[in-house]
Amino acid sequence: MQSGKQKTLFSFFNKTPKVQSPKPARPAPPSSVPVEASTTPKSVPPPHNHRFPPGTLVWSKLTGYPWWPSMVCNHPTDGKSARKGEIHVQFFDTPVTRAWVGDTMVKQ
Repeated sequence: MQSGKQKTLFSFFNKTPKVQSPKPARPAPPSSVPVEASTTPKSVPPPHNHRFPPGTLVWSKLTGYPWWPSMVCNHPTDGKSARKGEIHVQFFDTPVTRAWVGDTMVKQ
């Protein structure tokens, strides 16, 4: 038998972590872009299809498969849900699959 006070797992760790002093913030380098140019909004095309924005529940069809429930979502590396003539969808199946589907093969 063990005599004396039994140690717990928590007794091996410090109760309060050491706090490091915050580093002073560096001043931002001067910008070479004129102020007027940096404040004007740029015309950037939206990264998704206006008809099917990300999160829209749709029916999609791939060649050789029946119409299947799916959701429009952004591509994991491109960050876009649409490209020329195609929409990126995630199918509700097991295991979950994704595909670029022709926009004519997607309906609500």
